[in-house]
Amino acid sequence: MPSTYGVLPRQILRNIASAIKTKSGNNNTMRPTEMATRISSISGGGSGSKYGYPIDAFLGDPDQNNDLRPVEYHESININLGNGIVGLADNALLTKFVGNANILSISLPSVTTIGSEGFASCVRDCTNLTTLTIGNLQSIGYSGMRDCFRNCPSLTGSISFASLTTLGDGGLADTFNGCTSLEGNMAFSLLTSIGEESLSRTFYNCTSITGASFPNVQTIGPYGMQLTFYGCTSLENDIDFTSLTSVGNYGLTEAFENCVSTEDISFPSLTTLNQYAFYKTFKNADIGDLTIGGSSILNGTYQASSILEGATAKDVEFSDVTSISGSNALNSAFLNSTLDSVSFPELTTISNATSFTSAFNGANIGSISFPKLSTLSVNGALTNVFQDSIGYTTISFPSIVSINKTNVFYEAFKMTTASQSDVLATVSFANLKTVYGADSFAYAFQNRSSITSLDFPNLETLDGSRIFYFCFENCTGLQTVTFPKLSKVRGSDTIENIFRGCTSLTSVSFPALLSIESTSTRCANSPFYDCSSLQSVSLPVLQAFKGTNSIRKFLQNTPVTTISFPSLTTCEKASLTDAFADSSLTEAHFPASMESTIKACTNYNTNFGRGAGNMTIYFDL
Repeated sequence: MPSTYGVLPRQILRNIASAIKTKSGNNNTMRPTEMATRISSISGGGSGSKYGYPIDAFLGDPDQNNDLRPVEYHESININLGNGIVGLADNALLTKFVGNANILSISLPSVTTIGSEGFASCVRDCTNLTTLTIGNLQSIGYSGMRDCFRNCPSLTGSISFASLTTLGDGGLADTFNGCTSLEGNMAFSLLTSIGEESLSRTFYNCTSITGASFPNVQTIGPYGMQLTFYGCTSLENDIDFTSLTSVGNYGLTEAFENCVSTEDISFPSLTTLNQYAFYKTFKNADIGDLTIGGSSILNGTYQASSILEGATAKDVEFSDVTSISGSNALNSAFLNSTLDSVSFPELTTISNATSFTSAFNGANIGSISFPKLSTLSVNGALTNVFQDSIGYTTISFPSIVSINKTNVFYEAFKMTTASQSDVLATVSFANLKTVYGADSFAYAFQNRSSITSLDFPNLETLDGSRIFYFCFENCTGLQTVTFPKLSKVRGSDTIENIFRGCTSLTSVSFPALLSIESTSTRCANSPFYDCSSLQSVSLPVLQAFKGTNSIRKFLQNTPVTTISFPSLTTCEKASLTDAFADSSLTEAHFPASMESTIKACTNYNTNFGRGAGNMTIYFDL
């Protein structure tokens, strides 16, 4: 016999083993009344049964002198450990019945404690096992039930862990993996801690279970719930993590991936997330509302990366997060997802350029909300973050007052190709006053053909390179645009091609703009290129053109025929060199007081690039 005999007491098992001598049987075989009362029953039946009491089925493989195999002699085996057996020792039933197709049921009505590997892999791959009875389990040791019922697709009914208080590392890892007929709500009502791999893959592809709850669990260790409910397509009840405060590395990685019909899930008490804690946790899942609390939980590495990638969900809220500084903390978090809403109601600061990398790319989201976001303290804070996302009609950042970093919204909302599914109509930065960072809005809303309204009511200063570079290119839904308080545009290519290809745009007004200054070779270069419906550009109070080509090809490929600068008082010699090249202008009007200044400017004789004889410059204002 193997050195490990099974359930305590070992002497009883030694006695039973010694009674099984030969394949033909003998007179020394024990009767049930002679056996220890702690072993309730181990019975075999059917026409293939050779022995009335096939104890070898319980002990596993007999010694080398006895080649009895229960699968050879019994059509059905039912194992019942009752009448006072309260514990399984370390390694007690380790791998005893792996692959035994004759085992139909196992009952552990009185067992409260399972030691290290005490029940590990015991009936793995027993494809005809249909019934499991577990009584009042309170403690499971290291790998105590690892792989125990793995790939037992016929196992039905529901299992309760309501009394379990202690779960060792790997204790329930893969325990019911592939048990597609297992049913019920998996309630871990008293458990307070989940150790390393303790519930890893436990209910993997258990397609019939309906829910789970962990109301008192406070900590989840590394890999503690990795892939736990992967592919559980019948989850219907709310998932309760009310007390959870800390999740270790990969603690909930892919835990609910590919789950369907899960209802609301809440993590209101979180304080600590380690790297990859929520990595792909709900990837491709179909869930209800998801609420994640904790004010500083996203300041680590890849903590919630791909958390809802490809998922369908209702309202998603990071309810208490105030700052995000973690590298790739939300990388691809909502990639290609379909969500009713995503909100960060308390978020004020983003201080890592990779925190939101591709977070919303390709997503279909009803609304996105950052009501308190005011500080973007790193270059590229939201670069590419919302690219190719659709579903929301408004995007608003009401608390951003100033942008000082570069590339902050670079390609942020860009559509790589125009989409008929895009419904974004309004872009609002209600309190934005100053922008200094280079490329801050470069390509930010490119190809957003559904945009009809731009709301920058308090924007006063643009001072930097390429700030609005190609920002609204091909926004073909725009018809009229006004920047009511914008008074200063300064830099290199600051508003180059800002409205390029906006074919429905008819008028643009800058009622407060006082100066346009190039700090390099051009500032407002081709801002209205191919705006084929444009009729007017209004600059009623513009006073100064400064630097080389402060405006260049200003009305390129537009039908505008007249432009006026009624308040102009300053124009440097090279400021208008190619101002009217490739335009349809027939008239340009300047104040009479500026006649000598304008005539002294470079290319005056060619109408500033329009061509001699193609237009007339008047000094009549």
